[in-house]
Amino acid sequence: MRLTLFSTLVLVAGVIAFSFLQANAAENNPGNDSILGPGKNSCSEFITVVDGNWSQPLNALYFHGYIAWAQGMISGHNQNSDGAPVRPNTDELKMALVDLCRDNPDIPFAEVVKQTLSEAP
Repeated sequence: MRLTLFSTLVLVAGVIAFSFLQANAAENNPGNDSILGPGKNSCSEFITVVDGNWSQPLNALYFHGYIAWAQGMISGHNQNSDGAPVRPNTDELKMALVDLCRDNPDIPFAEVVKQTLSEAP
């Protein structure tokens, strides 16, 4: 029973965190309606989360929300591509996204994920 309660709490916290990210993205970049969620946020917002206080549980949820969003975009790419699927190692993906966002703070997070896709072997 304890695992079920914990799993439920994590799921609820994730949904709440994702809702905040999605609302923030809609406010900050209303011009691109084809992208939903954290992908609309600028890289500087992602780096703010990366450099934030990791003792705060919401910060970790925000970070994992960005990573989950990137993985979803990669999955969508793989579903719609005739080429070999892109399957980045999660840790390598995290490092690549952080590095690319630090170098390009003004571009949307979605653009950095697209760049990661184009650089994948």
